[in-house]
Amino acid sequence: MVRLFFAALFLPTLLLAQSSTVLPKEIEWKPVTSEQRWQIYRDKTFANPGAYFRAFGAASGDQLSDRPVAWQQGLKGYGQRVGQRFVTFTLQDSVEAGLSSVAGYEPRYVRCKCTGAGARIGYAFKMNFLTLNREGKQVFNWPKFAGAYSAGMASTTWVKEYKWSAQGLQAGNSQLYFGALFNLVREFGPELKRGFKRK
Repeated sequence: MVRLFFAALFLPTLLLAQSSTVLPKEIEWKPVTSEQRWQIYRDKTFANPGAYFRAFGAASGDQLSDRPVAWQQGLKGYGQRVGQRFVTFTLQDSVEAGLSSVAGYEPRYVRCKCTGAGARIGYAFKMNFLTLNREGKQVFNWPKFAGAYSAGMASTTWVKEYKWSAQGLQAGNSQLYFGALFNLVREFGPELKRGFKRK
């Protein structure tokens, strides 16, 4: 049961961790090209199963907590929640990708070249707030948070009982903890994948 819960929670990120959205530590970093940016955006938003699993997973949480109440329960309500989450995530990814491109920021998660679990965990948490610029220097990743907050606020235009202030802040704040959690999965993706294969 624990293993099933773990798989359901982290499967989207494990799937994305095998795509162009993560740079393995064995590969030397260099700035992405325009073509690579498009591929990363496509993989993160549309072309990878993880993009759809995250919408289904988030919608499952909404279904269990009955949010929004007006959509009620049942298959129809769940379908509406999946659609709402997918559109919101797509908008978030689009804003983040566009702003990152303009700023010249790294859109991938670059795995740590460090060794030791403690150092890698610290790096994963730190990189929830930082990214690399064109010169490879760590900078605050403001496009990520701009995408999260703006998508949360925009989602209130089609969910009447949501308030832009509450949902916008909630969506942006969720990036603080879920982003760090997902970074841990991205960082330890190879080990987690091997662990699932052995069981």
